[in-house]
Amino acid sequence: METAEEFRLTVKFLPEQANPLTAWVLSHHPYDTPEWMVVGAPEVGEKYLSWAKANSTNPPL
Repeated sequence: METAEEFRLTVKFLPEQANPLTAWVLSHHPYDTPEWMVVGAPEVGEKYLSWAKANSTNPPL
């Protein structure tokens, strides 16, 4: 058991970036079992989705 200050991190990413991002976070996190949750967005505005696709990198890191 450990007591430490923790912070919530919110990251927005495209579905095709989920696996590489998950692998990166889990391999770089100092905890053996970090809390890592991916929450999907079943609907995204087309204008925002177009912007996200045009402005994202692949792979994410």
